[in-house]
Amino acid sequence: MTTASGTTAAARRPGRRAITILSWAAFLVGAFAYRLGFGLCSEFFFEDETQIFLIGLRHHATGAWPYFGADVVWTFSQIPGALQGLLVGVPMDLVPVPEAPFVLLNVLSLASLALLAWYIRRRLPEVPRWLVWGWLLFIPWTLQYSTHVINPSYVLCGAIVFFVGFFEASPRFRRRIVPAGAAYFMMGAAVFWIMQIHMSWPLLGPFVLFAFWSERREGAKSFGVALLGFAAGAALTGSLLVPTFW
Repeated sequence: MTTASGTTAAARRPGRRAITILSWAAFLVGAFAYRLGFGLCSEFFFEDETQIFLIGLRHHATGAWPYFGADVVWTFSQIPGALQGLLVGVPMDLVPVPEAPFVLLNVLSLASLALLAWYIRRRLPEVPRWLVWGWLLFIPWTLQYSTHVINPSYVLCGAIVFFVGFFEASPRFRRRIVPAGAAYFMMGAAVFWIMQIHMSWPLLGPFVLFAFWSERREGAKSFGVALLGFAAGAALTGSLLVPTFW
């Protein structure tokens, strides 16, 4: 009797798993469609949105390398680096329609918010899953600044990657959910991502210093892994700055 019941329960598990996977897939597809629609329906032709779009459009239309990003109005200069122009222009190279940058932005923002939701659930499993995912994907701030093409929308992706990395890099906060080397890699990549998008990147400096200051107590090998991980991440996104300074 027990064997029969156990066999029946085991037979039901694959079906339940398939239903769960399909339910999550439907939720994510629906969330992506809603967020993309919100971004496409948002007010677009303000000065900032127009400028960011035109930086990428110029790259797409001429093939010229985008050496600079957004204007820094009070210094009459531009943020150095090609990342902003490529994030807008390359999607139009692949699919030559003006909506293409919106699609890439929403893929990046949904993926980063999913990373944050997964990480919060790992650290705080007592918080309901529906609350974490629903809150992060649909709160007004993330709808406004991660769904339509303007440079702060791209900051969200880098900021999430940075702070997930920071909490796993710093020995005081880490839960070993992400390997320490990967966490420092995330921090390095995120710093140089945001550096090419927005002038707020210096605010990340104290967090980086704190993580390395804390890591020094873990021994030379651990510190070396941290340094190599951060350098590799910085090289990945920071390489887009090299042509500008060259």
